[in-house]
Amino acid sequence: MRPLKVAVIGLGRFGRALVESLTAGGAEVLAIDSDMQNVEAVKDTAAYAVRMDATDATALKGQGLAEVDIAVVAIGSDFESLVLTVQELLSLGTPRIYARAMSPTHRRVLDKLGIDGVISPQEEAAQRFAYTLVRPGLVDFLRLTDEYQIAEIEAPAGLIGRALADLDLVRRHRVNVVTIRRSQGGRTEVIGVPTASTTIVE
Repeated sequence: MRPLKVAVIGLGRFGRALVESLTAGGAEVLAIDSDMQNVEAVKDTAAYAVRMDATDATALKGQGLAEVDIAVVAIGSDFESLVLTVQELLSLGTPRIYARAMSPTHRRVLDKLGIDGVISPQEEAAQRFAYTLVRPGLVDFLRLTDEYQIAEIEAPAGLIGRALADLDLVRRHRVNVVTIRRSQGGRTEVIGVPTASTTIVE
């Protein structure tokens, strides 16, 4: 099976982090920026690192942007260039296009272009941080919908030493325990799918 081909356009902090994570996940990454210094920063990580003007349709086509599986436009400093790049990718027929929005206004404009997704990393990070601040014991969470989320929480003192069957969390609180992480001797282990007899420990 061939690796996923992803183009990351815009190599600021977000773009560089994306290149690193995608490469670590097995994707073949084409990294693009107009600043040679940014290109140099990822040349040893990305499969291909190219300095070019991403608003140039001919240059995009020449680099195979119509053949990648996904393009992520992460240009943060110049919204006009971001929009022009997205429009050129749409014209080329790039299969899936995502773009980074730096403000709610940018998000609204990008939503109207009909791309596959809009990313607002600063807004999302702020929401996640605020959520953990107002919920003591919450370590991390993933919002699926307004009603459903997956959360990692520290076990409340009242649950320690009790089996899941006794706690009856589904009926009492509409909570399903997916897995349990335990720390022992400086090591952390995930116990897999818990059973009714699994006991909560500190």
